[in-house]
Amino acid sequence: MIEEGRRPLNGSEKEALNNWQNKLERTVKARKILFILTLVLLSLIVTVSVFVLRDGEYNKLLLFLGGTVLLYLGLTFWSNRQQYLASNKLIDQIKYAIQQNEARVITISCQKAFLTKHDFTFGYLFLDEKSNGFFIENDAITQQAQLPNSDFDIIQVFDEEDNLLDIFTETRGIALESLEVEEEVLQKILKNGNENSDKGYLVTSE
Repeated sequence: MIEEGRRPLNGSEKEALNNWQNKLERTVKARKILFILTLVLLSLIVTVSVFVLRDGEYNKLLLFLGGTVLLYLGLTFWSNRQQYLASNKLIDQIKYAIQQNEARVITISCQKAFLTKHDFTFGYLFLDEKSNGFFIENDAITQQAQLPNSDFDIIQVFDEEDNLLDIFTETRGIALESLEVEEEVLQKILKNGNENSDKGYLVTSE
């Protein structure tokens, strides 16, 4: 059985989102301080350079070192500004998700599990009694869930733009032994399973 539904966020999910938000807010505060310090240093270097150039008391080495430091601080300033804006946007999306208080849940109850490995990752294909296939290739799921398992939920939280913001898992069933197969064989299993059913699901790391 593979079903999709929606429900309010539970306590642990809200706590995880709140912890994430608090961590980001601390990071933003630290970046703001670094942002101001970098701006002050840039101003000091420009001011000192103007006086040095005006008095003519400089040499090529001083000019090179001053230019290098100025370039480094300028790049640091730009990089911190971009990360500061990105973190603030992410905080707003987390606040939105908490306020919306909604999770999209995929409930999987399966009988068979297949494992495939390629490059530096791996994936699981689960088949239920109707040969509906659910393929997972997502580190956020496979690392936190006790997979393969006969019964589990994938809980997805989305932001205001309907992009996946966070993902949780809950296992309830029994551990399954997974048969390791080549990726080509797995694709055939998935194709054949979906030909015998009206539903097939795919969850990737993208």
